[in-house]
Amino acid sequence: MITLTDYYDRFDPADNYARHLFLAGNVLQSAELNEIQSNSFYQAKLNADGIFKDGDITSGGGVFINSSLSTAVCQSSTVYIDGKNRAVASAALSISLSTTDKIGVWVSTSIISFVDDPTLQDPAVGQDGYGEVGASRLVELASWGLGSVPVVNGIFYGVFDLVSGVLSVKNKSSQFAAIGATHINSGLVVDVLSGQSFLVSRGEAVIDGVVVSIPVDKKITYSTSAPSKLVSNESHLSTTLLSQKVVLAHTPVDSVLSVSVVKQTIHNVVRGSGASDTLPDASVTDVLSVTLGATTYVNGVDYTVVDTNKIDWSLGGAEPTLGQTYVVVYQYNAVVSPVSVDATGFTVVDAVVGTNITASYYAKMPRNDLICLGSDGSLFFVEGQSNNFATVTPSAPSSAIVLAVVGQLWSDTTITYLNNRPTVPELDARKIDGVIASQMAKSALLTASKRVAFAIDVFEDKTKGTLETLAVFGNRLTLPVNNIAALSPSLDVSSATVCDHTDAVFIEQSLFNSSIKINPNVQPYAKHKPRAVLKNPTSRWPTVDETLNDSKSAVFSCGHGGVFDADNAVLIGSTKTLLTQVVDVPFTISGFAVGETLDSVSFDGTTLSVTGV
Repeated sequence: MITLTDYYDRFDPADNYARHLFLAGNVLQSAELNEIQSNSFYQAKLNADGIFKDGDITSGGGVFINSSLSTAVCQSSTVYIDGKNRAVASAALSISLSTTDKIGVWVSTSIISFVDDPTLQDPAVGQDGYGEVGASRLVELASWGLGSVPVVNGIFYGVFDLVSGVLSVKNKSSQFAAIGATHINSGLVVDVLSGQSFLVSRGEAVIDGVVVSIPVDKKITYSTSAPSKLVSNESHLSTTLLSQKVVLAHTPVDSVLSVSVVKQTIHNVVRGSGASDTLPDASVTDVLSVTLGATTYVNGVDYTVVDTNKIDWSLGGAEPTLGQTYVVVYQYNAVVSPVSVDATGFTVVDAVVGTNITASYYAKMPRNDLICLGSDGSLFFVEGQSNNFATVTPSAPSSAIVLAVVGQLWSDTTITYLNNRPTVPELDARKIDGVIASQMAKSALLTASKRVAFAIDVFEDKTKGTLETLAVFGNRLTLPVNNIAALSPSLDVSSATVCDHTDAVFIEQSLFNSSIKINPNVQPYAKHKPRAVLKNPTSRWPTVDETLNDSKSAVFSCGHGGVFDADNAVLIGSTKTLLTQVVDVPFTISGFAVGETLDSVSFDGTTLSVTGV
């Protein structure tokens, strides 16, 4: 309601006044001008309200929630409010991450007079009204804001619900699909941004018969950790004494607990006073040799290994004397610290070739999680389970629909979809080739008044990423041609040729009651008209366009041609014959009655010479 001194507006839709009828000699009232404006706006609003409702975004409308800064960044948009599409500038709003609020548009009003804007005075220089005061102006300013933060002289129109920092639809749609139906109508595609951050595109779904819309793209983040399992004493065969990468069986690796390898060493041992001498390494796996100068001692005859790391001389064979130093070459198990540990394994050195490298480690187990859309417009995750490195996909609540299955591989994240999305099967020309040929053959046999058209709809962007084998050229469905050179006719085609075929009766009238000759009296007196026959009435030549190697189909015929690129659906080009070919066309004329003579022969005004008369 406008409250302004000396402002009058009597418009009331209940009066059903359709037009103002101005009469000569009567005074033009300022109230009448205001009524005309109000009536025009009222009629426009009635029409627009049938298409939009307050708060509908007609362009723009992107809102990004920055949780770390507790802000909502709203892009410049056009929003339908109170009968008009309002331009709303971009804005950054401070929000709460723990309460419920609304993001929408505040429309504030103010009145501007000549005092506020002197340019509103009459600018017509030299006229009686120059400089006089005229009408004031009503200003309506639309801006993004929160429902909880009022604006002076403003009315709020909610666009999004904001629940604990998460956007959702303002109201549940009043549209209903089939009772109990649950499927995705459009959009709601999930992309992995990084780590556990995902982007869900705007779209619409039906959940238990209720249409739920997501008006803008939404970024969601999942706070989760990888389940892990202990893998003990996994063995791998060493292939070199040098640095080697050990790729573990279960990946990605969470952490490596221990790694042991078999190493080989040479050690000088002093013969002691006891029955045995102890080697410095505790876990000896094999003694390769024991020598003293030129003397080699034999295992099992002169010595034996006891307690995993002791050389026992009690067998009574040859042995070094007290205090002598002998040389022992042996292999032993060594616990080492692996290097270059990553998600797939680690690196070790000095492992004896052909021996085992043994590792104990924790591995992250894969898991299938769900990204779901609830009937209230909320997006949430459902965590799956891992069972001995096998995934078990969970089920969504009955009041939600699964948007995507997130394959948590921890070194990578995969996105798969269920069969709840609209799909169009891949179009394959080979499958419908026979149908097209059959329909075209039938169509060719029909009379002009009975011809039919056969068409197949080719949907765009339904099989993105898959090369279609169909082409459309000149508004006609066309089979692809992979080799443009194949357009050249073979040299053995010297006349009009048809494919092998069998004639069939398409339509016939075989029944009749009686017959009568048509104009029987005319025939005896009819004149014989000569008949001219062209022996080669058709001139043939190919028209071939130069185009890129990746073209998939082409069409050629006498006088024109073109190439259709099936990858980007662009007509590369077409040509027309610039010169008319000169071709000798022999002909014969027959059908003369007895006694008739030939005076002259002409074709298109040109007199022709004839022979053999």
